Amino acid sequence: MNKKFILFLLLLLIFVFYSLHFNTIIKSNFIKLQTTLSSFYIDSLKYISSNIDIYFANKNTIIKLQKENKNLIQYKTLYDIAKNSIKAINTTFEIPYQTKNTLIKTTVLQYVTFGETSKVILNKKYENNNSIQSLVSLKGYASGIVLNKYPNKIAYLNNDPKCNYTVFIGNTQAPAITSGMTVNGELILKHIPLWKKITIGDMVITSGMDGIFPYGIKVGIVQKKIKNKITQTAFIKPFATTLGKRYFFIINNL
Repeated sequence: MNKKFILFLLLLLIFVFYSLHFNTIIKSNFIKLQTTLSSFYIDSLKYISSNIDIYFANKNTIIKLQKENKNLIQYKTLYDIAKNSIKAINTTFEIPYQTKNTLIKTTVLQYVTFGETSKVILNKKYENNNSIQSLVSLKGYASGIVLNKYPNKIAYLNNDPKCNYTVFIGNTQAPAITSGMTVNGELILKHIPLWKKITIGDMVITSGMDGIFPYGIKVGIVQKKIKNKITQTAFIKPFATTLGKRYFFIINNL
């Protein structure tokens, strides 16, 4: 056989061998590439899906937090209203030791005697003692005194001559005692010492000296005054309106 022909066959075999081997390499690499791309695609899908879940979870959380925040704002508004109401009550009363006193809301049931507006029966039951308590309006102004009369408590309002409690007048703190009202609705203050100076427009407050009212409850403003032989009398415009009122507070002195 011709040597050239044999050499040609050898070269052809070598070429075929390497061609087949090269195809295997390409196929192997292609499979690896395909696997890598498939893994990348799957991982990408997982990542996107996960982020979508996180987005919706975050969105739901944000919506929930927004609702909770709205509720908190409402609660804060209610809290502020309550706090301001308490502050307003404290400012109205102006009692330096308010925490020692308890306010008891009470309702007027009826007049003790029909047509007599100065004495009323309250919805609080009789207590077996002789204590006298103070009565104030819902705005915190002195309105009368409360006595125990079986079976209920009885309130003597400012316009009753027997509604007697001690007060201070003006900067000189001139002492006086309430003694009913005039037909014009002026509260009468009696037994003011002659040497005490009082002025029209003076503020009148409870003195706390009688153990009925605490010190500092507003009563009214001096409108006029007269001098008697040994004392003075003042007439004031009361802050509290008691005629026809149904609701008051009893100050329970602790």
